[in-house]
Order: sequence, then C-alpha cells, then structure tokens
Amino acid sequence: MKIFALLVLALLLVGQAGAISKTSLTELNLTQNMPAALKMGGYKVTGMGAGTAYGDATNLGQSWGKVNKTGDTMTGALVVLNGTAAGNPPRFSQLMAVTGKSVVYGQGSDFYGIASNGSLVYSGANLSQAVNTVAATLPTGRKVRADLRLLATGTLTGKLMVPNYTTLDATGSTLTVGVNVSDGWNCFTGILQNSRGFTGMHDLTKTTATNKDIEIKGGRWINAASNENMFALNSIDGLYWHDMIVEQATSARKGMVVIRSMNVIVERVNFTNMWIMNIADGAKYVDVRDCDFTNNYDSPISMGTGADLGTYQTRNITVSDCDLNGCTEGYGLDFYGDVKGFGAYRNRVSNMYGSGILITMDGASRAMPKQGKIIGNVANNNGLGTAGSGINVYGKSGNDAALVISQNTANYNNFSGISVGAASNMTITDNVCNANANEGIFIDAEGGITTGIIASGNQCHDYGGRQDYGIHLYGTVSYAFDDVVLTGNSVGGNVVAGISVAGTKPTTYIVENNVGFVTRNFGLVYLADGGTITHGLAGIPTCIMVMTGTAGQNAYCTGADATTATIAIKTYAGAGGTTQNCQWLAMYKP
Repeated sequence: MKIFALLVLALLLVGQAGAISKTSLTELNLTQNMPAALKMGGYKVTGMGAGTAYGDATNLGQSWGKVNKTGDTMTGALVVLNGTAAGNPPRFSQLMAVTGKSVVYGQGSDFYGIASNGSLVYSGANLSQAVNTVAATLPTGRKVRADLRLLATGTLTGKLMVPNYTTLDATGSTLTVGVNVSDGWNCFTGILQNSRGFTGMHDLTKTTATNKDIEIKGGRWINAASNENMFALNSIDGLYWHDMIVEQATSARKGMVVIRSMNVIVERVNFTNMWIMNIADGAKYVDVRDCDFTNNYDSPISMGTGADLGTYQTRNITVSDCDLNGCTEGYGLDFYGDVKGFGAYRNRVSNMYGSGILITMDGASRAMPKQGKIIGNVANNNGLGTAGSGINVYGKSGNDAALVISQNTANYNNFSGISVGAASNMTITDNVCNANANEGIFIDAEGGITTGIIASGNQCHDYGGRQDYGIHLYGTVSYAFDDVVLTGNSVGGNVVAGISVAGTKPTTYIVENNVGFVTRNFGLVYLADGGTITHGLAGIPTCIMVMTGTAGQNAYCTGADATTATIAIKTYAGAGGTTQNCQWLAMYKP
C-alpha cells in the first residue's frame, strides 16, 4: 500500500477509559474499517505515502487536505472511507479477495476499472465501458484464461466484449440489460459477445474457430429491454457458462440465449421468464446440465437445424439433470431437424404447453434428429395447451431415427406417455407410462413409414379411468408398418385394453409375453364332445390346438369367442368320442 505501509502512532494518554498509553505502538490493519475519526493532535504520522491508485487505502485527493506531505505532519482528523457510500472507492476488505485480478467495481452510480497491476483504467458512469476497458488491458497472446472480476450492480447500456482466454466472474453482481442489442431472429448479437467479433455459424464448419476458451460465471442478469436475443454465444471453441441467474424483468418474456459454439458447458444456470435457449445450427459438443428453466414463453431448450437458420449440422448435444417447468407455447426439450448424436438424461419436464420432450423433423428440410438417447427423464403433466405427450417422436417416411427411449417416467400427460411415429429403428424399453389421457405408449404409422420398433419391459397402467390402452399400435394402408415387437411389458388395468393393434396391422409383428395381455395359454381339461374351454386370452383365439388321451380319437375347435372355445371330440369314423382329459394350447395375435 502506498499511503500506509505501516502507521506507528504515539498517542497521548488522556486519562479516559479505554485510552491508549502514550508509550503504546499501534499498527492499523488496513483491511478493517476505522471505528471513528483518528485524532492526531500535534503528533506526526510516519511512513505516509500519497495514494496514486484506487487500490490504495485512501486516494491522494481525499487525504491531501489532512496531510502535510513534506513534513509527514497530520494537520487534522484522518478519516478512512468505508467504501459504502456513493463516490467512495472500494475499501481493502472488499478488494482483498481479488488481489492480482482485473476488477470492475461499482459504488452507487460510479464504476471503477482496475487493471491487474493496480492501475486505474476507468472511472465513470458507464458499466459496459468499464468492463470493456478493463478487458482490453488483459495480457495479449495468452493461452490460459485471465480473470476479470465484476463487483457491481448496474445497468448495461452496451455490449460486453469478452476476449479469448478470459474468465468473466460476476458473482455477487446484479446486471440489468437496459438497451436493445439484438438484431432479431438472426441471433448474431446480444449483450455478451466475443471481442474478436462473431462471423456466425460458418466458423463452426471449419476445423478451427477463431474464438477460444471463454468462461462466464456468476451474477444475476436481468433483461429489462425488449431484446429477442439477450446472449449471443457464437463461434466460440471452448465455453464454460455457469452458476448464474438469467431472467426477463418484463411480462414480454423476450430474452433469448443463442448458442452457436463448440465444446460448450452450461451448468447451474437458473433461467426464469425467458423466451428460449436456442442451440442453433452448427453447434457441436454442447452439454447443458443441472439448470432450471421456469415459466418460459417458448420451448425452454430448442436445438437443431432449420432451413431458416442455415444448413450446417448440429451434433453431439446433451441435456442432463435439468428442471424444466412450464411454458406458454412450445415444448420442453425440442430436438428438431438435422441433429446427429443427442441425449436427454435425468431431466424433469412438466407443465409444458405441448409435449415434454419432442424429437421431430424440420418443417422445410424434412431432416430428423438421429442417433439419440432419451434416458431416465421424468416427463409428467405435459400437453396443457394441446394434445401433447410426455415424449413425442414424429418424423417422415424414410427417417432413420436410431433412437433409444429408456427408463423414463411419463405420467398424466394430455395425449400419450410416449408417442412415436413416421420414423424407424427405435427401442422403447423399461419406461413407466401411467394415467395418460389416451395410452401409455402410442406407435403410429399414420403419418409415414414406421418400421423396426421394439417396445419391451415397459409399465403402462391406468389410475382413475384416464388411460384407454397400455400400448396402442395404429397403421393405415398409405404407409408401410413393419417389424414391430411388443414383449415383456406390463399393461394391466387400462380402461379398454392392455394392448390394441388397430387400423392396418403391421406386415410382421410380435405381441407376446406381456403381463396383463395374455396372448398364449394352455391347460389340461376334462371334456366331452361339444364341451368348452375358458381360454383366458386377451381376445378371440387366433389358434387353438387340442390333443386327446384316447387312441383313435381326435379333438378340434369348432368355434370361439373372447371368453371360451367349443371343442369337438370325434372318432376317426366321425362318431362322437368319449369324455376324457384333453391338453390344449390357445394363442392370440391382436
């Protein structure tokens, strides 16, 4: 410290309680507040240096009237400012935690920019300018992140230009975006940008990107303007964005986050009243985890490639351990268009206008996401504004989804728990789909070719008379419906049936070994000619085989309904056979 390295004070004993002995020496700890004005009388202060930077204990201009620098003689009371009033610089205790870092500090409506070497580089009322000025002082040519600490509450009136290899730490700050900085749906500008400039999605089609290794953390960021794009995080190779609050201050719910970058982690961010997070065309290796999305206007997270945004493939996108609760329109997680390699793991998605998780084609290019995994999510009570499902996959004839849907819970949705259709090569395993408005699992070939579907180990039950079917297959003559396997599911207790195969049936399909929907039964029964068997199948038997225990006699089925089958026992000559024990096997294919 330049003014006080050490103050050695000789104080006159005044005879009052608590007075310091005149023989005492007291060292002032400059990281603590002075309890009151220091009355020096005629005594000198030694080691007094003039403050030259806002990192000093007191500024020269505030001390000059109290100190005769030439003789180091105190001419009046020395007041050490506490840093809590407007116009005061920060006190040491407030800056001690960021020693050696570049700092932007706010005091009332004033902001101070301090470079890492302690020099004052900005003093004024423009918070955005303060940040950008300090950012410009960070070492050039570095290959590791430099720290820029933001300790301020104020309004951003311009864009923050964050250089490569920088950590912008706004922990404890409240930052209001008070100016429109976006350029509409093109999504290339926002309040937070890279200082090298964004050239948009084209950078991410190359093997190298110009923008490198940026960390943004902490703070409460409030969109008080009508920005469509609050953050534009584009063309960055290496972005870590975490531990902050992002919210829309007005009922317009306009603020949007756009990510067109690669090698991105978004972690522990709370989004409230926002429009949408758009992981847009060209984004690669993006991991969104442990974030909260509450009361959004549109889909909280939307990702993919659309013809209106470009033609560059989005790939390797993961969303995990997030809470998504409510939106006025749209879906919870919306994967669309040309996305290759994506995953949704252990998310909680509820109270959406449409489906909780949607995987669908782009309306123009007709491309569909592929090679995805939807595992361990809870998607309950969705479709509040339309017939939405917990998880909805809808494509176009010929789409190869290569999709795994497993270990999810999808209950109380306004259409189906899980709905898939017009796509091929999907496995639906070990999910819980209860009490949905129509069916637990809906496999629909009405909109396009649907082939290669395996549904196994799922639990689909009803509570309270809501769910008609556990699993429902539906096809039409217009599209091929082929290679469907339903096995090992538990589908008892639904309003109409455990499993329904309606419309045009698949060309080849297997429905067997499902609990609550019996498709195979057998037994030993004592029968007379014309007697009946109670077969216990889920429908009218497709096939019944009966074997007698008496030589020279045959048994066969002459008719059946949904409950029983009538059995004839005849001799080889055609006469009525004897009453006897018969073994039987009945099968049903819906």
